[in-house]
Amino acid sequence: MHYRTVIGILIVVAVCLVSIVAAFPSVNGAFGEPTSGTAHRTGNVTVMTMDDQGSGGEARVAYLTGDVLELPANSVSTSTAAGVVSVSIADPGSNSTPMTFPLLSRPSTENGYAVNSITVVRGGEPLLVNDKAFSVLPSTSNYYVDEVPTKKQHEWVDLDWKDETKDLILTVYAPDATFGPYLDLVDGKKDGRIFLDVSSQLNVTPGYWFFKVQNSCQDRTDYTLNTYSV
Repeated sequence: MHYRTVIGILIVVAVCLVSIVAAFPSVNGAFGEPTSGTAHRTGNVTVMTMDDQGSGGEARVAYLTGDVLELPANSVSTSTAAGVVSVSIADPGSNSTPMTFPLLSRPSTENGYAVNSITVVRGGEPLLVNDKAFSVLPSTSNYYVDEVPTKKQHEWVDLDWKDETKDLILTVYAPDATFGPYLDLVDGKKDGRIFLDVSSQLNVTPGYWFFKVQNSCQDRTDYTLNTYSV
């Protein structure tokens, strides 16, 4: 075959490949490094804080959205004898063996944490959401993970299923404390939502935080789960 013909064929093939990659940008996103996306979006919002004694006030805060990921069922294991649940996750920046985290019950008061409820003031700027919809089957639990950055004093966790006739149960596992389990009425309202403010004057512990959402109803329940670092 004439060398000019060969070169012509190679050029056509190259052009076709470039066109295909451009037409499907998700291919790059699926196998590349994590993108900024929701993990680096920031916002400002006015909230009403409420402590255990029922006192509170309005505050204007800046926040960083989390990037909650649902863990596959095969990454969660339970030791029947010890009663300990362990989760295994792969480090996004490494090809090494997945890391295993035992979700132990650690009292939050021993680590200087406080858990209060917050309400976003109506008419203010809305919170950013991750646009991920989840669902949990009856009598089962789903597990999630999010990486909390350093130098944050609050971690907000917003579980919203918008149906006060149903009830989900939320447990939060920080690296050094366990919070919950919490029911819908944790804030005194039956509104199909659990919105927690986990705080510490010494900064909340950064790293992987895990969340357990359990269904106590007799049918499937859809919901959203968002986190915010403040």
